[in-house]
Amino acid sequence: MNSQTQKKVTVNVELFGHARAVAGVRDVKLALPPQSGASDLAAALADALPSLLSVALESDCPRLLPSYTANLNGLAFIGDDPVSISPGDAIYIFSSQAGG
Repeated sequence: MNSQTQKKVTVNVELFGHARAVAGVRDVKLALPPQSGASDLAAALADALPSLLSVALESDCPRLLPSYTANLNGLAFIGDDPVSISPGDAIYIFSSQAGG
């Protein structure tokens, strides 16, 4: 690996609903690769907030539960395909079943 692929950027991940209640925090800072997908995010969240396992994250692999979604800066959803992540970006984790 070259140094470019090892570089990480810090983002703020904000939790909503049940995930926030279980984690006991509103948000968490995570270091992610500059090109990240949902599995990168889930793995970092599981390391930082293991209480989210089986609540918002799969317990056996780095992935959001199907009832949860991740949004980047309120503009795009984060899925399996990597998206560009920049320092200071905001990622929102919420239940896709939550009402408005």
